[in-house]
Amino acid sequence: MPQRITGLYRLVTLPGFYKALGSLLGAERARVRFVAEMLKPAPGFKVLDCGCGPATMFAYFTDTDYTGIDINPRHIAHARERYGDRGRFFVGSATDDFGELSCTFDLVLVSALLHHLGDDEADRLLTSLCAMTKIGGRIVTLDSIWLPEQNSIAWALNKLRSDS
Repeated sequence: MPQRITGLYRLVTLPGFYKALGSLLGAERARVRFVAEMLKPAPGFKVLDCGCGPATMFAYFTDTDYTGIDINPRHIAHARERYGDRGRFFVGSATDDFGELSCTFDLVLVSALLHHLGDDEADRLLTSLCAMTKIGGRIVTLDSIWLPEQNSIAWALNKLRSDS
């Protein structure tokens, strides 16, 4: 499945730009809170990060068995270079390429991915993830939404996404 991005939004395919934009939008504070309050990864958890980008969430999954998959080879190359063998990083479409991932996971994160997919693709993805999640495990999704009085940069990015 090709990534549904066009125009200026293509800049997020560059790991440096992606990370700088996240910093500008206050992503660090949001990630810390999201992990602590929502994800709550326990030591030893097997974690799958679908659409992991340049593995920006990896640093928050200490003492876990982390696997990231992303369609963007630049993001995966960046993750491998930065984190080496402390995690596993695969280039592939989260809707089609789970062949190498034969294990089950305690926690599956799907962050900023669903808005790139059509309904059938999202259904395939979630069906696959359910089969790969341990009994008692969790799948957590996070995607952009429109909010009144939203940060103007976040609003513009949402607008670019909706036009793609």
